[in-house]
Amino acid sequence: MPKKELEQLQEIISPILSKTTKYMMWAFPLVAVSFFNLITLLFFTESSEATMIQLGFFALIGAFGLALSKERKLKQKEVLKLGNDYMIKRIEKSSYLTDVRKKEYISMINAQPLIAINSFIEFVNEEERLMKQGDYS
Repeated sequence: MPKKELEQLQEIISPILSKTTKYMMWAFPLVAVSFFNLITLLFFTESSEATMIQLGFFALIGAFGLALSKERKLKQKEVLKLGNDYMIKRIEKSSYLTDVRKKEYISMINAQPLIAINSFIEFVNEEERLMKQGDYS
């Protein structure tokens, strides 16, 4: 059961997560190449018109890399929010747990959103245990 729940969660966040991965894959090399070349051009070459054009070019590459990095951070926050929203809605829909237990799980997710998946797995396991107990009684 927890595997099924995690697969549903992954379906929700995977499109945004793939974009985030692509942004990260491009951002770091662009910034690194730009930084290295800017330092080289500024400190180890003679100043000329061609050097100024190259400086502008590498500055643009660096700015683009930084923009991708910033976008990646925003997308990561969006992934976190989507995942937490899904978990909270799923907990609220549960008919096996009491309202008090649901509120406890929701407060754990809201208090520690970065490790919310642990609380969600705990919730799913508890719900599954209660479902099995209900089936046997």
